[in-house]
Amino acid sequence: MTDQIRIEDIAGVKEIAELIGISTAGLSNLRNRYDDFPEPIKNLAATPLFMISEVESWMEAHGREGVRRFLPNPKSGRFKVLAVCGRPRVGKSFLISMFSSDTYGYRIACSREGDDFTQCEVQNVISESLDEGFAVFHSTDETMNGMKSPLTPERLTRFLDEVNDYLKECRENGWNGEKGENYHYIEIFSRPSEFARQIMRTNNLDYLIITDTPGVAENYGVVPVEKADLVLFVLADSGMSEANKSFAKLVEAMAPLVASSKACFLYRTNSSCDDEEEYSQMQEAAERAMKRFEECFTGLKGRIIESSLDVLQPGESVLGIPIMKEKKNTQSEIMFHKRFGAKICQAFQAEDLTGLKDKLSTTIQEESISLKSVIEFITYLLEGISSVEGSKNHSNYFPRFKGSKHNRVMTVDGYRLLMAAQNTCRSQLKFLYDYFSGFTSERFPLLWQQNCIKYTYNALTKGIKTDTGIGYGGHPFEDRPPVTMLTTEAILAEELLVAFKDVSNKNMNHTYRKVFEENGVRSNSWDYVSVTPEGDGLKKLEIIRETGLRGRYSDSLFELVNNCYIGGMQKLAEYKVWLTILSAKGISYENAEIEAMKAINTTGF
Repeated sequence: MTDQIRIEDIAGVKEIAELIGISTAGLSNLRNRYDDFPEPIKNLAATPLFMISEVESWMEAHGREGVRRFLPNPKSGRFKVLAVCGRPRVGKSFLISMFSSDTYGYRIACSREGDDFTQCEVQNVISESLDEGFAVFHSTDETMNGMKSPLTPERLTRFLDEVNDYLKECRENGWNGEKGENYHYIEIFSRPSEFARQIMRTNNLDYLIITDTPGVAENYGVVPVEKADLVLFVLADSGMSEANKSFAKLVEAMAPLVASSKACFLYRTNSSCDDEEEYSQMQEAAERAMKRFEECFTGLKGRIIESSLDVLQPGESVLGIPIMKEKKNTQSEIMFHKRFGAKICQAFQAEDLTGLKDKLSTTIQEESISLKSVIEFITYLLEGISSVEGSKNHSNYFPRFKGSKHNRVMTVDGYRLLMAAQNTCRSQLKFLYDYFSGFTSERFPLLWQQNCIKYTYNALTKGIKTDTGIGYGGHPFEDRPPVTMLTTEAILAEELLVAFKDVSNKNMNHTYRKVFEENGVRSNSWDYVSVTPEGDGLKKLEIIRETGLRGRYSDSLFELVNNCYIGGMQKLAEYKVWLTILSAKGISYENAEIEAMKAINTTGF
């Protein structure tokens, strides 16, 4: 008796592609990439026929899910971001493992006995809302995008090996992800360890994001290290001359992006500690070693912004890392946890901008600086960063934007708007860092001027790092904040404000969607979108319209996003700088708002 094959057990190319969640062209690439992909049971003239059960077994073995489970969103609520940076094989993954509930399983899969597994950016999401942990690979290559693995050491190791083999293939084929046409990153979702849980409770957080960068300083891809609340630089106690050289390169590349973030230097020593006295001795040795690194910054002495930047003062913010064991929680690790957790909480609770704002207000009041003098100096600062493209109007990318089939969701949009937003943010951060580095205490010896420079620099950099808007995406798999959607609404600021003029708040969700669709932007999850018109988001749209940012010269998506989104956030920050200055000199808030709007139309971005 021969086996019977039921018609519902087989499928053609189109159906199999839909089952996996890729296009038919992507399925062809997938079959070429994997030797173990099931062979067709029959090749018809119209299509090959596959056994669905064989394909499903292959998908399970390779971490592919045809239908994603409806998990609670681990990326909603209050959160903080840590960025872990350093050369290869200094123990970044080992440190990150301390935040995962399966600390030792994470180390087995990711630390690889000191080998550096980070071949691309990795974003770790630590959340109590997860039932179980998993890892997922994101890629613009649809044959690899969405590959998933549970966090068991064996499955995660296999997952990482497959990803790294693919990335090696990309590099051998000359892949270059700098422009965002082809890039990749891994997300690892896990429940918190007790160490992470205490940090989250102390700071009233729903989740933590910990970004792990590759062991290089040139390219940070999709993981936004510049958005970090605390940047951790990890160094090892070996090869001082070479370490000095690479450390200088790392700081040189990173400083413009993270200058206004809190920073901590973690120095991995070759010492173990069994008691507090030994730990103190190890910490003192780490501080002495880091002092030697400060020679990297000899050329920065005298810069006014230097004294307010942790990243330029490694000797003041170093924490020694003692020898710790991979599979055992030693006394060294317990003592390190205590100090490391305190350092993180201190950074999360710091209010640097508030402190600089208060210091500036106090200084100009105590020194009786006239309103005219302060206004002239802030005008001088902001005029220096005015865009040289502001007067051009012969090229406008906006009509091409409307015809480019954008989507409000970053994955469906092919990450185009997301990468444009991140690259323009980094570009502007580097510009501001270079510009404000030109202000030295020799040129500006007066304390009130120095406080103006520090506050303005930090306000502008923090402003363009803070993704602000009126749209909120509530889909269970959507990123928070939805940068692609917020970038689009900044481009459509004028259309949105005109449309909102005659509608009530309860009808704003529908109006928001309609404006997007009328301008060529689509989404399959509009029902999850809501609008919150209060606060900075709506003010930013008004500023974009009033200052004519979209009318500036643009002949690419990069320039359009830079003008509208990054320009809008920087103009909002400039507006707040003016409010601070005017309010400090006794101007009523209502009048200060009027004068601030006038000021940002003539100076700044």
